[in-house]
Amino acid sequence: MREDVRMTLAEDFLLLALHEEKGKPVVSVMYVECGLVGAVLGDLLIAGRIGLAGRKGDEVVVLDPTPLGTPEEDAVLARMVEEKPRRVQWWVNKLKSGLRRRLLERLVAQGVLREDHHRVLGFIPVTRHPEANPLPEQELRVRLTAVLNGASADAHTATLLAIVQASRMNRAIFPDLDKKEFKRRVEELHEGGEIGEAVKKAIQQLEGAMIAAVAAGGAAAASAGG
Repeated sequence: MREDVRMTLAEDFLLLALHEEKGKPVVSVMYVECGLVGAVLGDLLIAGRIGLAGRKGDEVVVLDPTPLGTPEEDAVLARMVEEKPRRVQWWVNKLKSGLRRRLLERLVAQGVLREDHHRVLGFIPVTRHPEANPLPEQELRVRLTAVLNGASADAHTATLLAIVQASRMNRAIFPDLDKKEFKRRVEELHEGGEIGEAVKKAIQQLEGAMIAAVAAGGAAAASAGG
C-alpha cells in the first residue's frame, strides 16, 4: 500500500470495525455492513458527487457523475446514475450485500490485512482478517483521538467519527471515552461545519436502516428458533 494515498472512508471504517489481532468484527456484522454503505455514500457526499433532495430532503440524487477513482464508490455512483432518486435506507439494503467481502479482499491485496482460515470444533470453517500491517490503523487512531481531544478535523475524519457513532462502535474502539462525551464531540463537529448538513441527514437515515436491519435479523433468528 502506498503511504501517500489516503484510504477511503469505507476502508478506514472497516479497519476500525475489525479487532486488530482476532480479525473479527467488534460489533454486530449488521452494523458493520450498514456502516460500510454509509461510508461509501459519505465519500460521494463529501466529494459533491451526490446530494439529498426531494420533498423531505431525504432522496439521494446524482450531482456530478465524474468518477472518484476508487472502485466501490465509482460503482455505486454509476448505479445511481441509472436509478431514480431513492432514500438512503433503500441504498443500504441494496448495497450492503458483498461490500464487506470486497473491501476485505482489497485490504488483503494491499497488505493491510491477512486472511486466516481455521475450523471451530474441528469442522466449522471460519475466516478471520487480522492486521498484517498495523500502521494504517495506528495512524488513523492517532488522528481520530486528536480530533476527539479538540483538534481540528477535515470532513473525512469528522464524517468517519459520525458513522462510528451511528454504528455503535465508539465504545469498542474508544473504551476509555464516555459515550456522551463522544456524542458531544461529534455534535460539535457538525455545528462547526466539518460534517455537512447532507451528510448529517444521510447518517440519520443510516441509523434508521441499522435499527431496521438488526430488528429484521432478530426476528428471523427468533422465527428459526421457534
